[in-house]
Amino acid sequence: MIHQTIELKNPKLNGERFLNYFNCVEELKEIAQEIGKPLSQVAINWLIAQKEVGPVICGAQTPQQIEENVRSTTWELEEKTIKKIEMVLNKKNIC
Repeated sequence: MIHQTIELKNPKLNGERFLNYFNCVEELKEIAQEIGKPLSQVAINWLIAQKEVGPVICGAQTPQQIEENVRSTTWELEEKTIKKIEMVLNKKNIC
């Protein structure tokens, strides 16, 4: 019950803002599918590619998630894909 109350008070998890974030994730999923990578790896890889970002700290609850997080460091996003991701983020006013 407490968890639901906290969620209801968070504007990012309600109404139009939530819908904006949800739609952004759906568009990012499409980009991930286009390049044949899981969205989690694309997100980590995008963060690694940002010059302004220092070390990327990833959470994981299972050994499989740790392995998937590590696999995101075995490849690099192409510049055109980075631009597509940034277009989605800018369009959704997330960056």
